[in-house]
Amino acid sequence: MHEEFQLSLVSSATRGALGLAAGSVVLLLVAFAVFNPEPLADESGHHLSAIRQFAGGDWSWPQDLVMWPTYHVVASLPARLFGADVFVLRAFSALMTVGALWLLFSATRHVDWPAPSDALLHFAWHPILFPFSVLVYTEPAGMLCVLGGVYLHVRRQYAWSAVAVFMACLIRQSNVVWLVLMMAWGLSDLWDERVRSAKARRAPGLWRGVYRLRWHLVFLVASAVVFATLEGFAITSVAENRVQFNIAQFYLFGLFVVLLWLPVWLVRWPGDVTVIARWAAGHTGVSALLGLAVLTAIGVSIAEFSNPHTWNNNDNYFRNFPLQLMDASIPVRAVAVVLMLMFTPTIVRFSLAQPTRRMLALTWVFSLLFLVPHSLVEPRYYIVPVFFLNFFACYTPREARRLTIWYGVLSAAVGTAFVIGASSEGGVW
Repeated sequence: MHEEFQLSLVSSATRGALGLAAGSVVLLLVAFAVFNPEPLADESGHHLSAIRQFAGGDWSWPQDLVMWPTYHVVASLPARLFGADVFVLRAFSALMTVGALWLLFSATRHVDWPAPSDALLHFAWHPILFPFSVLVYTEPAGMLCVLGGVYLHVRRQYAWSAVAVFMACLIRQSNVVWLVLMMAWGLSDLWDERVRSAKARRAPGLWRGVYRLRWHLVFLVASAVVFATLEGFAITSVAENRVQFNIAQFYLFGLFVVLLWLPVWLVRWPGDVTVIARWAAGHTGVSALLGLAVLTAIGVSIAEFSNPHTWNNNDNYFRNFPLQLMDASIPVRAVAVVLMLMFTPTIVRFSLAQPTRRMLALTWVFSLLFLVPHSLVEPRYYIVPVFFLNFFACYTPREARRLTIWYGVLSAAVGTAFVIGASSEGGVW
């Protein structure tokens, strides 16, 4: 009876978190409608024109898009029914965001999280995603498909999960990386099944994994063929949007990793320093070599930084400020590098201590791979990595609550900045 009561309380808290999360999205939609109703940034530059083109019956390929117009075709349906007004299409984005929240809420019933209500708010108040959750961008549609894939995966409906994530690939082509991560997740589940059933000699074999993930493989091969034909992820003749490695992408990502989990890192960091210091005292030779390696890494990281992309020098976008500061000032660059390396041991120890460390490690790897082809440094590319890192991390209830409060503060600040400062010229990430 006591356990049933506890489960009832958890379920009630999670439903409350869902209501709070959905209410936050609606509040942001209303704030944009009242204070910033005009199209801003890429809304006016790319997405609205393509949606209105399809809504008007012109089905030719939009020339100013860098992705397939999958989202734009779907968004043209409500545009036809209710008009291609900015508010209508923003409301459609809000509806997709609430749909993604519902899918994650439903997934919490099949995932053993110590704090499911906080996990739900970590997604709702994802500081990079939150301001885009009601804008005419591809992010709400992409996350809806990714969350659909996650929900279906935890329900063990692997074929439909593959379909959902493939839909995310049709919205943004580089999402194919997450299709591979979902395959790795499926294989990880299979390995756990083998371990659990080994004593009973009922361990599932390799062919069971291949059969389970057959549609992932089909969609992965299809994506590879299409990408090879199109010579990359981006469908554009604009050089700035073509696939190209940009080292600055990883510096900004590292800074965001520090910022987004700062309450977790700060609490753990002193203990990690103590552990490392004790180890170093007993291993002076090895620690001296490691210290030299760290100093070398700091020097190389400071020397190798560059900000080559033209669009990352546009003063109208928030993302460019740290890049411009690091490019202009070696001391600022040194502070940023030291800050990232300073928390690296804490990040590594946190990840290794997780019961889900296998999937968490794979998520770190795939997140870095995901960033490789993106030539423009833009925090929007960190939305899915941050989601998966939070999904696979197992926080203590106290850590989860600290992160919820931190994300709430950051999202309120960023959302306000977008509502007040964004325009057709920029004012967004």
